[in-house]
Amino acid sequence: MIGLVSGTHAKHDKAMKAGDLYRSPLFILSRRYVEKHCDDWGILSAKHGLLDPEMIIEPYFQALQEMRPMDRARWARSVRGQIIDRWGSSTIFMVFAGKHYRPAIQGLQIIDPLEGVRSIHHPAHLRRMLDEEKS
Repeated sequence: MIGLVSGTHAKHDKAMKAGDLYRSPLFILSRRYVEKHCDDWGILSAKHGLLDPEMIIEPYFQALQEMRPMDRARWARSVRGQIIDRWGSSTIFMVFAGKHYRPAIQGLQIIDPLEGVRSIHHPAHLRRMLDEEKS
């Protein structure tokens, strides 16, 4: 299984590995979860497309929700191609990504551990899931 985690607005202010750049609680918890449960993982970035967590990148500001619908659709097609090129179309993906990222994974086999949980509750829910596994 492959984990896909969307990047977030909150980032550190210097270049570093993509997996360490994003600093929101939701990203950090999602990363911990996929590192524990998946064979590999990638980051869905509005600016860079599919990122390898080990790739060094500069901080940036680009948000899918601020793109024109046509540009978001182009982004989604490109990222879906990157995902399939890297892991194939028959792979199962565990996804932690909001609605604007979803077109990139449309048609792929996905598991969404946060399905049915309101987005405001995602960090607390993930924290509980990780804590329950410890006991």
